[in-house]
Amino acid sequence: MDAIEFEPKVIQVDVEKLQFDLHNPRFADLKDQRDALHAFCSDRHARKTVLLAENIAEVGLNPSELMIVIHGDRRGHYVVLEGNRRLASMKLLSVPARLGDSPLSKPFQARLRTAAKEANSSGRNKIHCILMPSREEANDWIALKHTGENEGVGVVSWDGEETARFRGSDPGYKLLDFVRTKAQLSESAQDGMKRFPVTNLDRLLGDPDFRRGIGIDIEQGLLVMTHPADEVLVALTKIVEDLAKREITVNSIKLKSDRTDYLNQIRAHLPTSQPLPDPVDLTGVELPLGKGTAERSEAATPPVRRRNLPPTLERKALVPKTCVIPIYLPKVNDVFKELRHLNVDSFPIASASLLRAFIDTTTLEYVEKFTLEARRNNAGQTKRTLYYLDPPYYVKGKGLYDNFYCHDDHASVASTMGNLDSSYWVVSYDDVEQIRSLYSNYRALSYRLSYSAHTREKGGEIMFFSPLTEIPDIPSNAPMHLAA
Repeated sequence: MDAIEFEPKVIQVDVEKLQFDLHNPRFADLKDQRDALHAFCSDRHARKTVLLAENIAEVGLNPSELMIVIHGDRRGHYVVLEGNRRLASMKLLSVPARLGDSPLSKPFQARLRTAAKEANSSGRNKIHCILMPSREEANDWIALKHTGENEGVGVVSWDGEETARFRGSDPGYKLLDFVRTKAQLSESAQDGMKRFPVTNLDRLLGDPDFRRGIGIDIEQGLLVMTHPADEVLVALTKIVEDLAKREITVNSIKLKSDRTDYLNQIRAHLPTSQPLPDPVDLTGVELPLGKGTAERSEAATPPVRRRNLPPTLERKALVPKTCVIPIYLPKVNDVFKELRHLNVDSFPIASASLLRAFIDTTTLEYVEKFTLEARRNNAGQTKRTLYYLDPPYYVKGKGLYDNFYCHDDHASVASTMGNLDSSYWVVSYDDVEQIRSLYSNYRALSYRLSYSAHTREKGGEIMFFSPLTEIPDIPSNAPMHLAA
């Protein structure tokens, strides 16, 4: 298409009519649009793409940075020269079906499906962009953004003092610091503080009626309390808890009426005393640590007798915090502690490796402590030792693991197992033709397996068995069968 001379202008484009720039400097070689999307879902880019998509779903696109586009080859379509990461996140949010074909791990896919449901579909697929006459004219501006300060011509980043000064002037950050230091937040809220939606807190604080309802105000940029500090802290703690746990999102407080509804929902946590004669600066309030809770103090509300409830089965870590095991070996105890805190969805491979290390070390310690003897065969192997191997997936291994296998690695594993025909072993894989070919001399059992506790999606798996290994009888109604 010939270049058309015109002045840069703002246009609104449907996300499906925006195309990736196949000459994106982030990648050496992109073949097509599908390849470009998958590049943002692979390796070191995957986590950042997911976090960006979750942020867009919650607060929308940054209005101060519009995508830079030029005309594409097809009429009404545009190539994004600046903003391809945002485009990747938007395309995954707008059509979640794309996730199944992407190299994103199953936990990441589950997070994006949740984000897509939370995103406000009204108008979200229309994106404001800057349309430039040519790639050459756009490159001047793109270079200024991505090539450093350029002696002050480019983007000049804030230093630590400037950043602190900015955050210090933000009421949301001030209030958040106050609650962090004075209140006792729940564990789930503390987990959510790592990516706290401070912009949503600012939205609430920007509403004068909402501020009045929770007993605070802003005077000359300072946060002040208009009611007794202990009562105000109860209200603030409730709000921070709800935001941290994502129980309220930008869509539930976007309108004035939404904020009024939320204020009514938390009315039991709002101040009830008469206003103070003189407002008190928030930063000058002294309260004992942990004074604030999401519940009103005993003086304000009669104690409510609560019946004991069984602990929830829902947990993020492999080992629930309610599980307490006395372990006298320091290193093993350290592994156990990490298993109680490591998020399985975010770190599935690390969790699996730690669990294996925990089982191995505790088993060896048990054998040694009780002087158990293992009966061995002539080769020095225990008579009933079973070797189980679960190598990285053949097809999606590159997108799931940092250390994935190529075809030769999988072939090497198959060759090694072929030398152990006199032993008991099982090897499990994704059910693909290449793997079946490598293990064609062995019996196999194919089945369907859920990849994640948070999704019902299932994939084809297959197990191969050594000649000595007995395969148990499979019920006719089981979701598995002997492979041909």
